Amino acid sequence: MMVDAMKVLVLMMLVVAVGGGAKRGGQGEDTLCGDCRDLEVLVAKMSGDEIERKAAEHHGKGSIRGAGRVLCGGFCSGTLLGGRWGGAASNLGVVMKEEGLLNLAERCYILASRLDPAGPTHAYRRGNVRMAMQDLETARKAFLRATRLLPGYGDAYNNLGNCLMSMSRFEEAGASYGYAIRANPKEANYYVNMGGISARKNLTAGIQYLEQGLALNPFFPEAYNNLANFKRDVGDLEGAVEAYKNALKLMPDSGDIMVNMASAKAYLCDWRNRKSFLKRIIEVSRKELRDGKKLSLSTFYANIFGVDLELLKKVAEYHSNSAFSSVRYLLPLKPWFTADVREGGIRLGILSSDLTNHIVGHGIAALLPLMQERGATVLCYALSSDDGSHPRRQIEQYSKLTDIRDWSTEAAARHINADKLHVLLDLNGQTKGNRIEILSLRPAAVQVLFHGYAGTSGANFIDLFVADRILVPPEFSGFMTEKLMLFPPAFSFFLVEDYGRLDDREHEEDGEYAARSVGKELGIGPSYFRYASFNSLYKLTPSVFGAWMKILSQVDSSILWLLKFPSSAEKRLRKEAKARGVDDKRLVFTDLYPRAEHLQKKSGASLFLDTLVYNAHSSAADSLASGVPVLSMAGSGIVNRVAASLLICTGMEQTLVRSLSEYVALAVRAAERGAELAKGWRRRLVQRRWETKFLDRGGWADRFLSLLRLSVDRKMGGPNDSRAHVIAAR
Repeated sequence: MMVDAMKVLVLMMLVVAVGGGAKRGGQGEDTLCGDCRDLEVLVAKMSGDEIERKAAEHHGKGSIRGAGRVLCGGFCSGTLLGGRWGGAASNLGVVMKEEGLLNLAERCYILASRLDPAGPTHAYRRGNVRMAMQDLETARKAFLRATRLLPGYGDAYNNLGNCLMSMSRFEEAGASYGYAIRANPKEANYYVNMGGISARKNLTAGIQYLEQGLALNPFFPEAYNNLANFKRDVGDLEGAVEAYKNALKLMPDSGDIMVNMASAKAYLCDWRNRKSFLKRIIEVSRKELRDGKKLSLSTFYANIFGVDLELLKKVAEYHSNSAFSSVRYLLPLKPWFTADVREGGIRLGILSSDLTNHIVGHGIAALLPLMQERGATVLCYALSSDDGSHPRRQIEQYSKLTDIRDWSTEAAARHINADKLHVLLDLNGQTKGNRIEILSLRPAAVQVLFHGYAGTSGANFIDLFVADRILVPPEFSGFMTEKLMLFPPAFSFFLVEDYGRLDDREHEEDGEYAARSVGKELGIGPSYFRYASFNSLYKLTPSVFGAWMKILSQVDSSILWLLKFPSSAEKRLRKEAKARGVDDKRLVFTDLYPRAEHLQKKSGASLFLDTLVYNAHSSAADSLASGVPVLSMAGSGIVNRVAASLLICTGMEQTLVRSLSEYVALAVRAAERGAELAKGWRRRLVQRRWETKFLDRGGWADRFLSLLRLSVDRKMGGPNDSRAHVIAAR
């Protein structure tokens, strides 16, 4: 009886899977199995149908190897040729791919292309399987072959665009999506992908492409998810949440959509069903990690949602490994190295998406002149466009700055490598705008996570993390993949910006001048106690907001001063205040202040109330510099210990509490008896900020440069090498 070609090919592939012979010499990857050489002469005399029957006889006797050897002999002798067998081999590859047998699937596609050279589908399918194997360069070539065989092959152009996106070849990816749309303007998926690439430069254009895609297919959850992401980026948080809801209706078990929706609601301070929703997200994330599936939870949102350090490390490791997988087809680079770093001479690189009018940009702009004075050569690599700001101009003045935001991963890594750095500082970690895959190619001998992100990168290609023992106590070391560069106890790890000359009146010890100057803007008299929190509102949680309302309830003539950051959260917070029995007029919201004014304005606060799941970082430093005491608590993570590091550095441990109840009680006490306690804190802080190392930027730069030199020394196997987990400055 005639045996179906697909079943026979399955038999043959099983033989290969259980140990068919080696490849035949001279045939290379086009030969599936070489264990049939002695059968070539025999099967050459048989027809294709006879070979099928012979293979079936072997199978009927339980000899899978025999069946496979007959089939291999048929292929190698040239008997089994033609499109019939090419299509069958290609379809078998689809089955193999679905079963997770990627290597066998690819071998089917290679065979199919040999039997049917003009078939574009075989090359397209090979590209898909190579994408799944993270071999992006081979995938790119396969997709290109498919488009050359069939110039109107929209799916091949689309997947070529996806491949190029993964390779960070963004301009080429956009062109590929454009070809796909022209080939088939009715395919919604092409518009969605084009929207993704367009939004890199123009969010409005990205939204328009997504809306075109949804008009073609209104049942496209991924498109709603992307639309929501872009709406959030343009500030339309309410519209974003609605789009996430539409996406979640269509895909209720999607971790990606759940995480995105939870984060948007965090920015809006929409806490409805928060506890159960976050619990579900963490359960889904653990399952994704356990099952080896794509992880939906990012490290940034994991910190916002307050996950424990053990899970946070696993999340970070997953994303770092994924970044490396996307470029593993490229060989790691060989870093240049020299010992000439002990007396100046160090070549330092800085990689960041925030070398702009951003708090990170201000800090780096203040650091660079100090590094130059100490003999360091600094080269900066920008991952964002030039915003024309003062920090950007200063960074250009004191370093060699290269804009690499649109460069491919390989081009960026090779350029950095050619700059012959001793140390490369990554200021993004896994925050928005990062290009951590560049570091995975090892362009520099020593790679350090610094300043922009407080937490582990999870990457085995990032060597060191800048910290102090308050931020990362010894018991946290097991949750870090990096070794630690520790500042001495007198210093905080945190890089403060150049605050310039602090006006004595604005920062006087009793704060009365500042209170009078800001009172009119806030609509209150100077006798009011001004609790404030200048954090981004996504850091706020129901428990902390509840604590704030308890404080206001116990302190008459007090207000809570918040920033419209974002402004769309104001309405919800006013509603939450009323629900807790507090007049919402006691919540005073102001716009973000320009950097030139923010210290003077914020110095009018009586007491800064910190958020506790995710601390104030730069906001805490700004408040302390302006003479405003900060009430905080050292948490069980890293992002909620930054304020504690700054408080201990400034000698203000008395405003560091151990529990939420103590937090409320101390905040209330601070305002009693004419705010006697708060004013005492302010007098101590105004004095201590100069006496401590908090504003000693020169001393901080000396220790930092010492740490960098020690890291290079250890890399070379010097006396500080050993197997120590830390590098410590004196």
